[in-house]
Amino acid sequence: MAQEKNILFDVAVSEIGKDVSISTDWGFSEFEIFCDNVGYVELDLTTTDSEVIKIEWADGDNFEDGSSFNHTYSPVFSNSFYLLSKTNFSTVQDFVIVNGLVNFDLVSITNWPLRSIEFNSGAIYGDVSTLNSGLTSFICKGKNVVNGDLSGLPRSLKIIDIQGLNEINSYTSGHAWDNDLEQLIVLPNDSFGMLSGDIDDLLIDLDIIDWAGVKILDISGNNHARTSASDTAVASLIIKGVTINVNVPIYGLRFDGASTDLNLGIVPLLNSSDSYIKLRFKAYNFGDGSPNYAFGYDDALTNNLFQMGKFPTTEAWNIQYEITNIESNYPNPNEFNELIISVDNWALLKLKATLNGVEIFNDIDFIPISQSGIDFNIGSRNLMGVSDGFAEIDFAYGEFYNGTTTKIVNAANTWGGGTNNGGVDIVSYDNGNTFTLV
Repeated sequence: MAQEKNILFDVAVSEIGKDVSISTDWGFSEFEIFCDNVGYVELDLTTTDSEVIKIEWADGDNFEDGSSFNHTYSPVFSNSFYLLSKTNFSTVQDFVIVNGLVNFDLVSITNWPLRSIEFNSGAIYGDVSTLNSGLTSFICKGKNVVNGDLSGLPRSLKIIDIQGLNEINSYTSGHAWDNDLEQLIVLPNDSFGMLSGDIDDLLIDLDIIDWAGVKILDISGNNHARTSASDTAVASLIIKGVTINVNVPIYGLRFDGASTDLNLGIVPLLNSSDSYIKLRFKAYNFGDGSPNYAFGYDDALTNNLFQMGKFPTTEAWNIQYEITNIESNYPNPNEFNELIISVDNWALLKLKATLNGVEIFNDIDFIPISQSGIDFNIGSRNLMGVSDGFAEIDFAYGEFYNGTTTKIVNAANTWGGGTNNGGVDIVSYDNGNTFTLV
């Protein structure tokens, strides 16, 4: 099959992002940018010596000169357009993609003498170690999938902001950061991110420099938590005025589903328009009892109850609150769940709930009650003063608010003063994905 040709210059279309020489009569080199169902593209380039960059949109509107370009494709475009330079892009200093799902490999711009890159859109890919030396600002958002070891970044960078769908997953200690570093933000995509040891090493290395400007450090998101190994570095960075956002370990209690639980005593419940209950836990296995309960209480004498359980006949969970019985999807045992039960409509006395930010029910009738009728358990339910229906869960946090009173339950406050009946201490360094014994 014959290669596709650029009719004006009679040159074969290059691989994505590869510079190729066009006709010597014209003296241009070409940089290819691929589009994926794009309706609009906007980009800016700043050059030295006032070089004029040309762009070939490749949809009939062939050439345009300038430094700021925008173009509407109708219908949407899934092909390549081209930047053209008489100096092989040796004068380009700033490269900004404002809009458009475009893509190319970072290695294809390695030889450009860039001082700043700002990709607010696009699906840019490639290893960050291929960025050119001398680069002082690298902002990469959109749907980018850049990857590599963070220590591969150029040492000249003062502003770093890598978000989107990036696949950064490691850092090697000993990297010499610019002494006037102003901002470092690295928020990788799901299933990626730096491990705790790498986070500690990064914080220690970042404490060696003075910092400047806004002094922002954000390595939270899907990165793992730091450990005590970086305590000194973090304290020093704070003294230097650096604003730090970093994950910390999640401490919890593990209940075995057989005989262990946590008794919280009396807790506030739902008794105002802004009241809520928030629980963070991992429900490994509720078991096949009749039923097993992850938390709650049941005062059968007064029908005063609030409990969550799983019945043996279905892979679903039931939340029971006074007269209400709600069946919902069984919690994913591979996820660290945040369950929030709150008032949906106070005037009509309706409940709603979210699980990990997704609404799982609403418009459910309930009767307001200011506090639990008897003690509230985690890892079982309190059935008229006796632990019943033990469930195998990892529990990390509880928050109860009834409009006037708040009760917080976590490791930091010794589980809200509750009584731990055999639950073992656990910790997670990966945002609750896995817990291990302390």
